[in-house]
Amino acid sequence: MKIDFADIVLINSELKKQDTRYHVTYKDENTACINPPGECCLTDDRKAAAMDCIRDYYRKKGVEVHFSENELYFTCED
Repeated sequence: MKIDFADIVLINSELKKQDTRYHVTYKDENTACINPPGECCLTDDRKAAAMDCIRDYYRKKGVEVHFSENELYFTCED
């Protein structure tokens, strides 16, 4: 499924509200990149919160998120 750029913007807004310090960028029409914060803020809790935020956003749209093995990219499937 194609990832809309507008979704990236809305997800980043939500990530900022939740203070995860992560942000998402557009890799290509089917894949987005999850950019972690600097080392001083890189924690398992923040990573889990960011991934949950992305899942929750798409769950509301009836879309399933699939993260890459290294958890740095995701794709969507409806």
